[in-house]
Amino acid sequence: MRAKLIQAILLILISSVTLLVSCDGGGGGGGGAISPPSGEGSETSPLSLGTVSTSLTHSGWVGAYGTSFYTFTTGSTSGTYTITLTNTHSDLSWAFADPVFTAPIMLCDNFSSPGANDEICSYTLAAGTTYYLAIDEWDTVAGAYTLGITSPATATPTGVSATAGFGKITVSWSAATNATSYNVYWSTTPGGALSGGTKISGITATSCDHIVPAVGIPYYYVVTAENQYGESAKSSSEVNATPLAKQVPPLTYNFDDGTLQGWTTNGTWNVSTDYLLNGPYSVRDSPLGNYQNNSNTWLASPVIDLTATTMPTITFRYAVSLETNKDLGYVELSTDGGSTWVMISPGAYTGTLGQIFTTTIYLTPYTSSNQVVIRFRMVTNSSVTYDGWAIDDIVIKDN
Repeated sequence: MRAKLIQAILLILISSVTLLVSCDGGGGGGGGAISPPSGEGSETSPLSLGTVSTSLTHSGWVGAYGTSFYTFTTGSTSGTYTITLTNTHSDLSWAFADPVFTAPIMLCDNFSSPGANDEICSYTLAAGTTYYLAIDEWDTVAGAYTLGITSPATATPTGVSATAGFGKITVSWSAATNATSYNVYWSTTPGGALSGGTKISGITATSCDHIVPAVGIPYYYVVTAENQYGESAKSSSEVNATPLAKQVPPLTYNFDDGTLQGWTTNGTWNVSTDYLLNGPYSVRDSPLGNYQNNSNTWLASPVIDLTATTMPTITFRYAVSLETNKDLGYVELSTDGGSTWVMISPGAYTGTLGQIFTTTIYLTPYTSSNQVVIRFRMVTNSSVTYDGWAIDDIVIKDN
């Protein structure tokens, strides 16, 4: 039976013969070739399943042998796709092939005789690609099956951690296979994030700064991964941290202890002794040499509460060595803990000036916010690189 079936499907797929005229053996007798049932595809007009995410119920054959033809397109995730034929009482074989069903790239035939069988085969498929599927059924009675195509699921995130900050918790995790975004669930009750929690969705990085509604209490977190086919299970156990109080002016950051003093970065910004503005340390965007081309990096402050101020300012020392009008530095401010930003510097910092400057920027429009974050952001183009931007003696106070 198996040899006969493989021979038959190869004749169909390689020789472009849509249906056999006759066959014997296998599921119990011969029969003439018949057309696909209503709603099933033909070789010349395969039934489109669209982007695979659902199943299709086959309407059944009233005869000994036939072939149904389908086409489907994988989604944005590559990986192992599983073809499942369930509730079948006949021997089924299927194959991926080219658009005219002449060059099979995979054959699958798990059973060699009819019976109440479920047939499952898996194959690694590329993302965003159209595949052609031929399914042979071999029996003397009307067969019925449900065709299911399972797309690659995303793995559950691992390596989840929570780190306390000023008025925030930074939740981090390892990248999950097949994930296109992540969700963070949080709660102030132990076990609350696992059983439900408040959801922060649509995160495309592998970390999230959660600006907390209150400080001094622990927050509990779990993480899930997601792609177009659904959401993973939650990470196996909760992590927790207790945020520090938001900072209140007057504040001074001179970095003389050799640390970033609560400031954070998405790039290579760090304390440095190779470009001193005042004292033993300053902060530089590229302390190990010239900055990189095509970069967009920033240095961001802790969360600051300005509600007790009336005329706050930020003052800082700086030196720049940037490609003039091509590589640019900005000072920006957020009133929602870092979700959205506005530029507060009077313009861009640029040029190879070779001098140390001190500048003051008024923060009066933001005195109603208790979630202020200030950042220095530097954007570079694809050509020349220089030493970059050095900053020191940042002072935020009320005047």
